[in-house]
Amino acid sequence: VERFKPILKHSPVPVYLTLGNHDVQAYRHKDGNPRLIADQSVAPRARAEWTKAAKSLRRGTYYSFMQRAGKTSYVFLVLDNGERSLAKDSAFSAGQLAWLKKQVSANPKAALILVMHVPLGDDAYSGEIKSALADSDRVVLSIAGHRHSDAVEEIALGARRFTQVRTSAFGYGENNWRRFRLLEDRIEIGAPGKPATQLTVPVSR
Repeated sequence: VERFKPILKHSPVPVYLTLGNHDVQAYRHKDGNPRLIADQSVAPRARAEWTKAAKSLRRGTYYSFMQRAGKTSYVFLVLDNGERSLAKDSAFSAGQLAWLKKQVSANPKAALILVMHVPLGDDAYSGEIKSALADSDRVVLSIAGHRHSDAVEEIALGARRFTQVRTSAFGYGENNWRRFRLLEDRIEIGAPGKPATQLTVPVSR
């Protein structure tokens, strides 16, 4: 956290963070074993430090923000799903899911974009997130990372499907980034490391 704070200060544009598994864990040695062991028991403390360090996280590690393109409102729903124990019944996971349902209800006409570290899949917590979104037909895109690979996937949400885009870790290569352009009727998504459009996601108003 301390090493990342000065980097944020150099950005000329707003930075919106989403926490991943490495951001809410510490590493330690056990019984003289040279191999490091990941320990997420520090997750509550880590979240508290991140909320003090980053402006986008001041109100909590899951949050929303809005952008407009013409007459279309885009609401980004930024989730904190890097903790492995979230699938269990915890106050944090329950609070985040309740918040997500409220955001969906509060933005019935906006195009909803999910942002999270761990992509939606077949795990228990992904199922909980999908259930929270099941009554909405406004989810248009999910943006994720975690797996250190690039991919475009279709995610089932009830009877409909939406696009999930994954991008490799920027720390492993300077071309591991994508450009997303929000337009009134569509989102243009660039290929990894290139500004050229790789795919287009239509958005109804």
